[in-house]
Amino acid sequence: MKKVLIVDDSYIVRHNLKKIIDSIEGIELYDEAEDYQSAIDKIVNETPDILILDINLGEKSGIDILYKIKNRLNSKPIVIMFTNYTDPIFRKAAKEAEYFFDKSTEIDKLISTLKKLGGNGTSG
Repeated sequence: MKKVLIVDDSYIVRHNLKKIIDSIEGIELYDEAEDYQSAIDKIVNETPDILILDINLGEKSGIDILYKIKNRLNSKPIVIMFTNYTDPIFRKAAKEAEYFFDKSTEIDKLISTLKKLGGNGTSG
Protein backbone atom coordinates (compact mmCIF):
# COMPACT_ATOMS: atom_id res chain seq x y z
CA MET A 1 0.00 0.00 0.00
CA LYS A 2 1.44 3.39 -1.04
CA LYS A 3 1.05 6.24 1.46
CA VAL A 4 0.04 9.66 0.08
CA LEU A 5 0.64 13.07 1.67
CA ILE A 6 -1.48 15.94 0.32
CA VAL A 7 0.04 19.42 0.63
CA ASP A 8 -2.36 22.20 -0.34
CA ASP A 9 -3.49 25.36 1.43
CA SER A 10 -7.10 24.86 0.30
CA TYR A 11 -9.31 22.78 2.58
CA ILE A 12 -11.70 22.07 -0.31
CA VAL A 13 -8.91 20.74 -2.52
CA ARG A 14 -7.56 18.55 0.29
CA HIS A 15 -11.07 17.26 1.04
CA ASN A 16 -11.74 16.38 -2.61
CA LEU A 17 -8.34 14.72 -3.03
CA LYS A 18 -9.01 12.60 0.07
CA LYS A 19 -12.23 11.32 -1.52
CA ILE A 20 -10.34 10.44 -4.70
CA ILE A 21 -7.58 8.67 -2.79
CA ASP A 22 -10.12 6.69 -0.75
CA SER A 23 -11.57 5.32 -3.99
CA ILE A 24 -8.28 4.02 -5.42
CA GLU A 25 -6.95 0.60 -4.49
CA GLY A 26 -3.28 0.34 -3.63
CA ILE A 27 -2.92 3.81 -2.17
CA GLU A 28 -4.02 5.33 1.12
CA LEU A 29 -4.05 8.77 2.64
CA TYR A 30 -1.11 9.10 5.02
CA ASP A 31 -1.82 12.67 6.04
CA GLU A 32 -2.33 16.22 4.84
CA ALA A 33 -0.61 19.55 5.34
CA GLU A 34 -1.59 23.09 4.49
CA ASP A 35 1.77 24.86 4.75
CA TYR A 36 5.49 24.43 4.22
CA GLN A 37 6.60 23.64 7.77
CA SER A 38 3.91 21.10 8.58
CA ALA A 39 4.60 19.38 5.23
CA ILE A 40 8.35 19.16 5.91
CA ASP A 41 7.71 17.84 9.43
CA LYS A 42 5.41 15.12 8.10
CA ILE A 43 7.81 14.16 5.30
CA VAL A 44 10.73 13.88 7.75
CA ASN A 45 8.87 12.09 10.56
CA GLU A 46 7.11 9.45 8.48
CA THR A 47 8.13 9.20 4.89
CA PRO A 48 5.22 9.15 2.44
CA ASP A 49 5.57 7.26 -0.84
CA ILE A 50 3.70 9.87 -2.88
CA LEU A 51 3.44 13.62 -2.37
CA ILE A 52 0.65 15.64 -4.03
CA LEU A 53 1.95 19.18 -3.88
CA ASP A 54 0.50 22.59 -4.72
CA ILE A 55 2.77 25.51 -5.60
CA ASN A 56 1.00 28.28 -3.67
CA LEU A 57 1.23 27.60 0.07
CA GLY A 58 1.39 31.10 1.47
CA GLU A 59 4.75 32.17 2.88
CA LYS A 60 6.75 29.44 1.11
CA SER A 61 5.89 27.47 -1.98
CA GLY A 62 5.55 23.87 -3.00
CA ILE A 63 8.63 24.43 -5.13
CA ASP A 64 10.56 25.18 -1.92
CA ILE A 65 9.37 21.81 -0.55
CA LEU A 66 10.29 20.07 -3.80
CA TYR A 67 13.86 21.42 -3.71
CA LYS A 68 14.28 20.52 -0.06
CA ILE A 69 13.13 16.92 -0.39
CA LYS A 70 14.96 16.26 -3.65
CA ASN A 71 18.26 17.85 -2.59
CA ARG A 72 18.53 17.80 1.21
CA LEU A 73 16.36 15.10 2.72
CA ASN A 74 16.82 11.35 2.64
CA SER A 75 13.11 10.92 1.95
CA LYS A 76 12.47 10.88 -1.78
CA PRO A 77 8.74 10.44 -2.37
CA ILE A 78 7.28 10.51 -5.87
CA VAL A 79 6.17 14.12 -6.32
CA ILE A 80 3.02 15.07 -8.18
CA MET A 81 2.70 18.83 -8.61
CA PHE A 82 -1.05 19.58 -8.74
CA THR A 83 -1.57 23.29 -9.18
CA ASN A 84 -3.25 26.17 -10.97
CA TYR A 85 0.19 27.72 -11.55
CA THR A 86 0.96 26.05 -14.87
CA ASP A 87 2.89 28.68 -16.80
CA PRO A 88 6.16 27.44 -18.29
CA ILE A 89 8.20 29.27 -15.63
CA PHE A 90 6.52 27.18 -12.90
CA ARG A 91 6.88 23.94 -14.87
CA LYS A 92 10.58 24.67 -15.30
CA ALA A 93 11.00 25.49 -11.59
CA ALA A 94 9.29 22.19 -10.71
CA LYS A 95 11.28 20.07 -13.17
CA GLU A 96 12.41 17.70 -10.39
CA ALA A 97 8.80 16.59 -9.85
CA GLU A 98 7.92 13.29 -11.48
CA TYR A 99 4.50 14.61 -12.58
CA PHE A 100 2.96 18.07 -13.12
CA PHE A 101 -0.81 18.49 -13.55
CA ASP A 102 -3.14 21.46 -13.93
CA LYS A 103 -5.86 21.44 -11.24
CA SER A 104 -8.36 22.97 -13.64
CA THR A 105 -8.03 20.57 -16.56
CA GLU A 106 -6.00 17.47 -15.63
CA ILE A 107 -7.80 15.77 -12.74
CA ASP A 108 -8.27 12.67 -14.90
CA LYS A 109 -4.50 12.49 -15.44
CA LEU A 110 -3.95 12.76 -11.69
CA ILE A 111 -6.41 9.94 -11.03
CA SER A 112 -4.91 7.65 -13.68
CA THR A 113 -1.42 8.35 -12.35
CA LEU A 114 -2.48 7.50 -8.79
CA LYS A 115 -4.07 4.27 -10.04
CA LYS A 116 -0.87 3.40 -11.89
CA LEU A 117 1.27 4.17 -8.83
CA GLY A 118 -1.08 2.11 -6.68
CA GLY A 119 -0.59 -0.81 -9.03
CA ASN A 120 -4.12 -1.17 -10.33
CA GLY A 121 -4.34 1.20 -13.28
CA THR A 122 -3.32 1.25 -16.85
CA SER A 123 -0.81 3.76 -18.09
CA GLY A 124 -2.11 6.78 -19.93
